[in-house]
Amino acid sequence: MVDSDTEQINNLVQAIQDCEKTQENIEWVYTITEKDYDLINLFIIAFMEQFEDIQKANSILIALKKLNEFAPDQVLPQMRENEKFPIAISQYIIKTQKLEDLVGEAFLLLIDIFQVSSFKSVTNQAFIERLFDLLQIINDEETFHAIIKIFINISYEYKSPKDNLVIRVASSHQYSRYFSETIIKFLNKNEDDLIIKTLQFIEDIYKVQSDFFYSHDFNVLIDVCIREINNTNKENLREKFMEVLHVLTDTDQYKKKQPRRESIFRLVETMQYATVSAKSKNISNELKVTLDKI
Repeated sequence: MVDSDTEQINNLVQAIQDCEKTQENIEWVYTITEKDYDLINLFIIAFMEQFEDIQKANSILIALKKLNEFAPDQVLPQMRENEKFPIAISQYIIKTQKLEDLVGEAFLLLIDIFQVSSFKSVTNQAFIERLFDLLQIINDEETFHAIIKIFINISYEYKSPKDNLVIRVASSHQYSRYFSETIIKFLNKNEDDLIIKTLQFIEDIYKVQSDFFYSHDFNVLIDVCIREINNTNKENLREKFMEVLHVLTDTDQYKKKQPRRESIFRLVETMQYATVSAKSKNISNELKVTLDKI
């Protein structure tokens, strides 16, 4: 990019940063971000060329974020279609030295453009570790939950827990407590897809680590499983909660104090006479066998 182009980009970035969300400015943004003008790609190229300069890189990210707020149906698809943007965002997050510099537009744009398919090729251990590092300083709950969902979505793509980078980092990272507390909250959300993926993560991590949750969180998790197995009318969710409960009761962590043992036995008995799937009944039988061996 030649100097004159860079100056024009910088001037436009400043103009976008300064503009307020009025109907006139929204119409202006829709005009300048028409795909034929290629402005979004030009901004992304400028970001890639300057992302080691924190101030300039953040200015471009702020402008992109504002464009996306003003014209999301036009801007977001263009950001997602740009194959180089995920690479640039991930490298920016990995290489920026001060954590405080990252809590802002880079994170918000990562959340906006994130799709497992587009980030799969750039998801490495350094990227996952950096995102975990940032959990300690994210104060906005919505942003925090969005990052945890990214972890859950990435994790769900792995077939083997031993190869799972999210599990590898979560198992040993000093801030994994923030992560483990939050995924239990996800089980209370009315989002079936998120619940299934979260339960799969829990099931997978206990295949490589026997005490991922702190004692209190572990007990809460068991309570949630019992409640949802009893209350849900969705058989696929019941089966998945049953699978996870079975995994939990077969851990050393459970065997030490056996929390909710009587409640689980009552649940097993109820399942034998309830109108539930054959799979749920089979898991309950396996669960009883596991408890009897303790």
